[in-house]
Parts: sequence; structure tokens; C-alpha cells
Amino acid sequence: MFGKIKWLALILPVLFFITCTLGEDLESRKDPGTVTVTFNANGSSGSPPATQTGNIGASITLPNSGSLTKENHAFGGWNTNAGGMGTNYSAGESFNVPKENITLFARWIDTSTTHRVIFDINNGIGTTPPMQMVKDGSSIILPNGTGFSQSGHIFFGWNTQADGRGIDYSAGASFIMQPNDITLYAKWVLTYKDYPIEGTFTSGGLGTSYTGFNRINNISDLYKDDFDIASLKLEGYTKVKLKYNYTITVWGDIEYQLKLHNVTKNKTFVSKSSEKLNGDNKSFSRDIECTINLSELETSQTFDTLEIQSSYRKQKLLWGGDFKILNRRLVVTFSKQ
Repeated sequence: MFGKIKWLALILPVLFFITCTLGEDLESRKDPGTVTVTFNANGSSGSPPATQTGNIGASITLPNSGSLTKENHAFGGWNTNAGGMGTNYSAGESFNVPKENITLFARWIDTSTTHRVIFDINNGIGTTPPMQMVKDGSSIILPNGTGFSQSGHIFFGWNTQADGRGIDYSAGASFIMQPNDITLYAKWVLTYKDYPIEGTFTSGGLGTSYTGFNRINNISDLYKDDFDIASLKLEGYTKVKLKYNYTITVWGDIEYQLKLHNVTKNKTFVSKSSEKLNGDNKSFSRDIECTINLSELETSQTFDTLEIQSSYRKQKLLWGGDFKILNRRLVVTFSKQ
């Protein structure tokens, strides 16, 4: 008898564990459940779109207005609140099915009232497109960049914020008026910039053997946050001209080489032949430039690391030799060919 009790004491916990595990597994295999998404005409005439069902967490595509109409109003999508105080959703938008049944109400924009669309050329010069009075829910065609410009930039449409971080609208696109005044700012994409480079590079005392190539400047740090690669490509810009100007001041007799090198791709774009210079605090103006394909300058729309590098030595064993590089500038110009 004692043996049977001992055996049961051993096996019951195992059976309990198996039962719980199977129960949890079956629970996890249950259908997550379907939810109903109902569409309400919200005071309009006609039949609302058919109710849709979907699994919790799945997505459905929201319908348009179908046969719904409302006098002096334009359909503006759907809202979680009949008074329009909830979350707005556009027709055709992907909607994530919530955990509970939900009703979406047709959103109607009163077209009997008008509001202003104001255009701001955003530091451009020229003629600003005139303000337009537009009925709510109606649409206008947004103006192109004719009549205004900004030096070193191309016009790239309109944005709801001056810094370009709002909603983008293309020139020539249809803009549907909302029930409030709005200012649209010209969006500019940089194509040219001249960068002064502060500081001085000093070689220090030199030996008679060439050093390895040392970094003079990481020039990509200057421009990497200023130019919009994706927008430039969309506008057909495929070439980049880089011009590096500098003054080299020498003491004694020196010899140096200079190159523009893509560190990311380990590729030299242009190399300045070895040059011998001599003097006592004597200065020389020099430059190095190249035009390359935009694709050679970036990887996955991120600018590669580009450096100006130099290798140098003094010419005479018993004489001193050193130099400084100063008054540096980098000019970056994007072009279509």
C-alpha cells in the first residue's frame, strides 16, 4: 500500500505538468478572434460601405464614400468619433483591426466656407504665387517654381513647415482644402555650397623619406548633413564636382603629394603629382579638383568618408624643412551631367 502511494506521489505532478502544458498550447492555438468594423453615414444620404470583419491585429483597407453624399459637404475620410474629435483616417488607408468592434464615422467637410492657401517662397527671390481662397473640401493645383528661385538650390515642391520637416506636396499636385487657413513653404534642395575650413595643418619637422599619406581634412564631414541624396537623384542629378583650395607655406626645401581619397571604398579620385617647394616662410596658392559620379560618393544614400591626404618629406638631409596648409576651402557642386 505504501508503495502505491509513493508511486502516485511521483506520477501526479508529472500528469499535472503535461495537462497544463497541453492546455497552454491549445490556448495559444485558438483563433485570435474576429472584430467587426462598421461604417456610419454620419448624417449623409445614401448607403454606407459594407461592414468588414478581420482578425485582431490584421489590417483592412478603408473604403471610400461609395454612394454617400451630403449637401454642401465633401467626403474627408473616416473618424472614430461622430463629431470628428477622434482619429482621422483616409479612404484607401490601411487600418489595423483593434481588439473590440468599432464604428468609423464618415467625415464631412463643409464646402460652403472658404479658407486661404498662402504660399511662402522661403528665402527665395522672385514673385511669390498669389494667395488663393478655396472652398473647404475643394481642390487646387499647386504652383510650380516658375518666377522664383534660390541661389545654389533647386525647387522641390511645397511643405507645411519652413524647415521642410512637415508634409510634402509636389508642384502640380492636387491639394484638397481643409477647414483652416494654411501656409505652404517652398522646399529647396541644396546643389552648391562653398565651405571655408578653419584651422591650420602643420607638418612638423620632416625627414628625407616620404611619410605615409596623412589626413589633412575629412571633407565629407563638411557637407554630409547638407545635401539630400534621394531628392537630388529624383531630380536627375548624377555628377558631383569637388574643388579644394589651399595655401601652403614652406620653410626650407620640401616635397609633397596630395590626393582626394574615398576612405569607405578605398579609392583615390584624384592625386596631385609630387611638387617641390622651397622658401623661408613663403606661401603658394594651390587647388585640387575632380568631377565624379554621385554613385561613387555614396553608399545606400549615405555619403562615404572622403579625405584630403598628403605624403611629404624634406629634400635635403642637413637642411630644415616643414610646412603649413591653411586658408582652405571646399566647393561642392552637383550637376545633371
